[in-house]
Amino acid sequence: MRDLFPGYYSPTEDEYKKLWNEGLIVLDTNVLLNLYRLPTSARNEFISVLEKIKDNLWIPHQVALEFQRNRLTVITTERKSTDTALKESKDFINKVRSIINSLELDKRELDIKSAPLLENIQQTESAIIDAISKTHEAKLDISTTDSIRDKIDEILNNRIGEAPFDQAALDQLTSAGEDRFTDKIPPGFLDAEKDKNPNGANFIFNGIKYQRKFGDLILWRQIIKYAKEANKESVLLITGDQKEDWWRIEQGKTISPHPELMAEIKRETSVKHFWMYSSTQFLQQAKNHIEAEISDTSIEEVQQIETTQSNDFFKESTQPSTNKLISKIQKRMKLLSPQYISSFETEKAIEAWIIMEYGNTHFSHIPYIDLSCSTSENIEEHFIIKTIDLDNIVLTEPSRIISKINKYIQDEECENINLIINITNTGTEKTENDKKLKIQAIASVLSKHLKNNTLKSIIIGEIINSEFNPTLIIEGNSSYRIAPDSFL
Repeated sequence: MRDLFPGYYSPTEDEYKKLWNEGLIVLDTNVLLNLYRLPTSARNEFISVLEKIKDNLWIPHQVALEFQRNRLTVITTERKSTDTALKESKDFINKVRSIINSLELDKRELDIKSAPLLENIQQTESAIIDAISKTHEAKLDISTTDSIRDKIDEILNNRIGEAPFDQAALDQLTSAGEDRFTDKIPPGFLDAEKDKNPNGANFIFNGIKYQRKFGDLILWRQIIKYAKEANKESVLLITGDQKEDWWRIEQGKTISPHPELMAEIKRETSVKHFWMYSSTQFLQQAKNHIEAEISDTSIEEVQQIETTQSNDFFKESTQPSTNKLISKIQKRMKLLSPQYISSFETEKAIEAWIIMEYGNTHFSHIPYIDLSCSTSENIEEHFIIKTIDLDNIVLTEPSRIISKINKYIQDEECENINLIINITNTGTEKTENDKKLKIQAIASVLSKHLKNNTLKSIIIGEIINSEFNPTLIIEGNSSYRIAPDSFL
């Protein structure tokens, strides 16, 4: 079936190696523009990865054009963001100071003095202003020399595709574009609304009229044209675009490149292997395939930018920017609470347990797998991690989790899949008996489903003192095994 439906299969390990070692590696515009949004250290590490693979790099002319047209806007926006952050931080701190004063804590006989609190606020304000000011100074200005573009120019020298020769050549690249959008054929069909504003629908470059809504289609057809002419067999596209007109998305989870993209490039060219990465995935895999030196912190910075851009597209917030800042600070304050364990800490705790029980972990190419590892017996084990809140659980949630996983498994050839359920409860009123009954109910539901799917095991546990503690383990034959030291 793989030959008949190539768009529904991930590359094999050998195919991944060919993509990295022999393939044409194409960068989308947002990958280049995001270099301006990254902190200096993360940007330098990203650029070092590009330098390491520059012999395989190439960008379509459309990517270069969009980069040049949008570069100054990104630089200006980044500098403006620090100005806005400074003003809103001051406003928020003044609001907190006003609230403390209005409470008149000194008069309430609570043994709480307002002076130390206000002094701490003053120190916090000074630290915030200093941090934002330094960040602002580090941002490029449109009137200064652009060292980032200079580096990009150096890396991509003689690695940029041909421009459309004339209007007829461009029109050929956008031919049947409207029909593709109507039929939701990727890429770019979600950009159809870009022509609603007549002032921004078109632009002229080199005497040729471009329609902005067809930007993705133009770069895609330029990739196909070059791959065909250069007789490329492997193409790897790196993009920060996370919309469904580029990706196959199921139940909110990005599974793979859109199947129609994979089918089209294989149909129109000699390409045998095509795949796509987000910038985050690209950096993660660069560590594995080309031994790139890039820190987890830099990868997290890239991921944060991509997530922000994705959220900005799917949800235009009407919340005032000051309230957004307050919300972010409140979230940060919550992260400092000993009762709260962030998802990052949860994943790290579970990963530490997997390493102890199975072996060293590594990132998986399979989209829905969170972690994989090779055991001492050279068995490849895969793990899916889910969190269930006991206080807000819906009775159908365990079944829904299993059903969703089964759907993913049907599309991939993968064995030894283990599901880890992390149990949380945000309230403190629950007794140990309440917790025990709910976990047993969850286990009962999951074990029934386990009989009819390809999961190897289900591990139910919780994070205690930043460590993952298994409570119940359900084997593939649906037999229960109480974990050591479990309260059950």
